[in-house]
Amino acid sequence: MPSSLTVAAPVAQLDRASGFEPEGRGFESLRARQSFRISAAVQHRPWNGHLEIRLDKLNLHRGGRHILHDVCWHLRQGERWPGVDAPRQRWYLASSGADGQLQARSPRRASREFAVDYELGPPDAFAFWVQSQHGRGLSFTSAPLAQDQELAGFPLVRLRVASNDPEPLLFAYLEQISADGSADVLAFGRLAASYRKTGTAPYDTLGLPWITGLSADHAPLAPGREVDLDFALTPVSRVISAGSRLRVVVTGADPRQRNLADLRKDPAPRISVVSGRNGSWIELPLRPLSPANGT
Repeated sequence: MPSSLTVAAPVAQLDRASGFEPEGRGFESLRARQSFRISAAVQHRPWNGHLEIRLDKLNLHRGGRHILHDVCWHLRQGERWPGVDAPRQRWYLASSGADGQLQARSPRRASREFAVDYELGPPDAFAFWVQSQHGRGLSFTSAPLAQDQELAGFPLVRLRVASNDPEPLLFAYLEQISADGSADVLAFGRLAASYRKTGTAPYDTLGLPWITGLSADHAPLAPGREVDLDFALTPVSRVISAGSRLRVVVTGADPRQRNLADLRKDPAPRISVVSGRNGSWIELPLRPLSPANGT
């Protein structure tokens, strides 16, 4: 049954706003302060005794520009945060051949190197999401999926890296390549390599690595020395259709960095990503889609 959503609130408070109506007209607009405008088609329906809310073709505009375009969200009401305790699959970043592979089996030890690409176009600091970064670093792509899969939760990344720069920044993106060749970013994360130390958080992190961020833990890289970077990507809930491929892209810069011109180094730092049993991987809360957990 369609529902309407109409909310006026600061962007930071949108998650607190309520406006779901059981009898609506299907498409409404949401206008927030700070000159943001959001529109979405909203539907809800029963789902295994709970409520599933769908926001289809979500668009976010600011100053006449698209910041988000045709994003689809599926929200399920339940007793637990989606993806918590979800079974994880570890996929390895394999440096084999001209293109890296994303695979379930542990690869041979190898490494691939890239120079940080600062030529990312004009800074887009107000973009909430980022377009595919393929070609701006290293890419690792899986084989086509044999069946539909549900990806729900927090992807976790371990990057084993080395660099000639003591303070490299690392960005990781999880992308879906559809059967038609189009690519969408599903999740992303970043970490300053010199602030890689993890610790025990003063709150429940749902099992995710917690970076201390303390000046006492600042540890610049020694040239050529391999270090491990553990960090979570943004949470995701998505059905990955059969025939699609997953891709992990690793870069050293992001178009949303406001001060990218100030951060630019000449010559560009070189970063190596190491593969192998103790090398780089991504853990995905991924499981085959079945009638029990399907939509």
